[in-house]
Amino acid sequence: MSSLNKIAFLPMLAFLAAVFIYTASASNAVAQSSGRLTQEMEVVGANELMAGKYPIRLWGVETMDGFNPYALKAIEKLERYAAEGKVTCRLIAKDQNTYLGKCLAFSGADLALILLDDGLASVDRRLVKDDKSAKDYLVAEQHAKSLKKGIWAEVGHINAVAETGAMDDQPIEQDEIILMAVIIIGFLIIGVVVRSGFKSIEARHQKEQEEAAEREDALHDRERGVLAAAMIGELEENKAKIEAFMRIYETQLADVSDQTKPPKYQISGGDSVAQHPVLNHTVFEANSARLSLLGMKMAGDVSRLYSMFHKDAEYITLEAEMPQPQAIDILGRIVADARGLLPQIDQLVSQLNEMR
Repeated sequence: MSSLNKIAFLPMLAFLAAVFIYTASASNAVAQSSGRLTQEMEVVGANELMAGKYPIRLWGVETMDGFNPYALKAIEKLERYAAEGKVTCRLIAKDQNTYLGKCLAFSGADLALILLDDGLASVDRRLVKDDKSAKDYLVAEQHAKSLKKGIWAEVGHINAVAETGAMDDQPIEQDEIILMAVIIIGFLIIGVVVRSGFKSIEARHQKEQEEAAEREDALHDRERGVLAAAMIGELEENKAKIEAFMRIYETQLADVSDQTKPPKYQISGGDSVAQHPVLNHTVFEANSARLSLLGMKMAGDVSRLYSMFHKDAEYITLEAEMPQPQAIDILGRIVADARGLLPQIDQLVSQLNEMR
């Protein structure tokens, strides 16, 4: 291996050494907590869930953050298991405002163990060093390392390069002063050339990283734009259904409110009215696992709005003997509830349009 390549890997080796020393020496400074929580949860990070307003980080594991490919894979993996149903977390500790817990999916699968087994997380030895139950975590991490899965594929490559470089190093022994001077001068010249070459490699590597980041951002932008356009189409379709629903029941409300004549439901011996419009969920349900492309806040806003949309019809009967004021109250609430959905749809459509 050339000296140039060995120098190029020195920053990466130094980074790994620093991570190892920090992991081995850091003390466990989290305040203890306890309890068990079972409910549907939202994935908000590579190893973090949100149970209502309470953030819960998976105990015993560390993951990469940001838009790193492995962090995104970890989020997608957790979202698939969270979509199964309610998640059960045994709360072990509390670190500032975040709980630490061992969390099981609806199927019973340990979420932290899943990430470790796929090479998407590493064991947080600061937390597990005194915990006997963490043996499975260490075994899963070692298994992923042996198969070079996920993050361990890159770490294995760097270690192999370092070992190769160590084998190439040879001691220099010279007795002649003149020859030693020549060697020193030669090394000085090589150092200048290597330094110049290293700067060139560093600049090229930085450019490649920037280009890769730009391609990844462009891909995310395209996927986000496609998803936003699909959601806008379904929301506008549902808005049209709500408006048609309102026209029908505003007409019926006007009839019931007319005090100069008996309302139609009393003349016809009663009537059944829908309590709410029936709305479409097709696009939302098909893309529920990909809503994180819109950003965590937007994904939450979309989910909350769709929780107010009804897929099935529900009816209430206006009996012929029902007093008009009671019928007016029922129809008024039906129309008001439907009307209340419109500004929320408009606001969400406006925000989604900015992502297209």
